[in-house]
Parts: sequence; C-alpha cells; structure tokens
Amino acid sequence: MEDFNTKKEFTLMLESGGFVVFSPQILQNFIEEKSINNQNLLEHFVNHPKDGDEVITSGITIPVYPIPVQDYLIIVTNELESEDILPNDWILFKHEFPIKIEDNEVIISDIYAILNWNINDWVGGTKKYSDFGMANNFSLKNRNYLMQVIGFCQSKNDPQSKFGYILKFEETENFNLFEVGDRSIEDLNFTVVPDKLIAL
Repeated sequence: MEDFNTKKEFTLMLESGGFVVFSPQILQNFIEEKSINNQNLLEHFVNHPKDGDEVITSGITIPVYPIPVQDYLIIVTNELESEDILPNDWILFKHEFPIKIEDNEVIISDIYAILNWNINDWVGGTKKYSDFGMANNFSLKNRNYLMQVIGFCQSKNDPQSKFGYILKFEETENFNLFEVGDRSIEDLNFTVVPDKLIAL
C-alpha cells in the first residue's frame, strides 16, 4: 500500500457511471450487521432507502454518480486548499460527506466495486494499483473524516480540458453535517466533463 502524505494524483478509468470511496472492512462490517445478501449493494441501497441513507450519513461509503464514463484525474489531499492545487475558476462545485477509515486504508474505485461486492477483492492491503486504472488506494490514520468532493474542469467549452475531482480529507468528530432528508445522491450534480464530450 502506498503511504499518503499530503497529495496524490492518479487517473481513474471508469467502465460504469460512477465511483465510490470506502474503507473495505468498515463496509463489510455494515453488510454483515444489516444481513445484506445481495452482492449488488447499489441495488440493495436503492431498494432499501433506510440502509442507503445510513451507509452515507454514517460515513461507510461515498458514491459519486451518475457521471459519464470517462477517465478522470483524481487529486487526493489532506492539507492543501483546492485553490492551492488548481486555479479557482476551474472549480465547479464542492460537496462534503463523512467517511470513516479503518485498517488505515481508503479505496477509490469504479462503482462496479459495489455493483458486485466481494470483500476478498479488497482486504489485506497487498493489491498493487497503477496510477491509471479502475481503482486506487492510499493510507490514512484510523479516524473520522469529512471528505470534500471538489469537481473541476479547465473549461466546459473545450473538450481537451483537464477535468476530474479533488478529494480532500479533514479529520473531524462531527458527522452531523450531511443529512440526507428528502434528497439523495442522485439529486447532486457531480458532472465535470466538458459539454462536448458529454454529447459524444
């Protein structure tokens, strides 16, 4: 597992329309606690909204979807401000979610990870990830964090623009900042792809 200091960059390739952020053992513990038998966790969470809300508000996993199937630049940080990484006029939105870390490991993966969940795909921390693939990982202390999902695009009018997400982790004791209420993840617009690429 690669150690994570203050910044990491990689390209995330998507074959499904979204990605997820999670600590594998925490997600597995939730599955066992709720006696979830469906390997398609997304389907289960849609069909069982109470579990779907809890998995997000309790910091178990963060799904970012629906978004176009593209290769995205992902920038992970735990110290820097977004404007210290990219020009401020590239920033499209900031959404904040709670997340718990266990076994010092965070996974960022194509959403297929929860469409066909198998804990054996993720445990052990020995799997090697390239910086251009469908998943990546890094280590963080076992803590509660607030994670900002900061969407950016160099120019929505230029299909050659750089685009992707900054994922910023800040330690916290308070998980009350995100309440699902009457909204859902689907109500949030996570799209960062230039308009002409979406149309293709």
